[in-house]
Amino acid sequence: GINHAAFEKCVKLVDRVATQHESESLLLTGEPGSGKTHLLSRLRAHLDRQQTERPVAFVSLRMQTSASMIWRFVRRELAGALLRRRGGLAEVIPPNRRQNLETMYHRDLGIVLENLLAGMRVRDAAAWLHGDDLPEETLLDLGLSRQPVDEEFQEERAYQVVRELAQILEPAPVVFCLDQVEALQKHPADQEGI
Repeated sequence: GINHAAFEKCVKLVDRVATQHESESLLLTGEPGSGKTHLLSRLRAHLDRQQTERPVAFVSLRMQTSASMIWRFVRRELAGALLRRRGGLAEVIPPNRRQNLETMYHRDLGIVLENLLAGMRVRDAAAWLHGDDLPEETLLDLGLSRQPVDEEFQEERAYQVVRELAQILEPAPVVFCLDQVEALQKHPADQEGI
């Protein structure tokens, strides 16, 4: 019963996103130890129980990164959440989106997803999806383009991958739970990092 009203708001928000296909957000605040992280665990368990009725991609992010690397962090955590699913990517990627992935989305993302769905080159494809640096020969073997070296371009690429993954997964909602956002602050009054 702890945080029951907040839990119900979270469940209704996910239901609304699933039916209306529009992005929404909810900010939960409270003192340390008030049960926010526990509430997110309950939400995850609730959504996991409903996976057969309606798939949901749930990504829990404990914000242990810097403000300049947020999208790379989100990409890594989203990839990890998708690859850890019991039913794999096929459980959340709709069948009509599995065909022609290479032409429908960013070429490299399409190639990686096709490999993962086919069970081919899984280790290398998963590493690319996570945003890991891959040797040039591995990129060539997979048919992927060179990865950007510039920090700003890497962050932009990560943002594009996250957006395209969310589009591919539609109509399944992607639930991002950003826990401990205050960790991005340099000091308690810092507003720049958030």
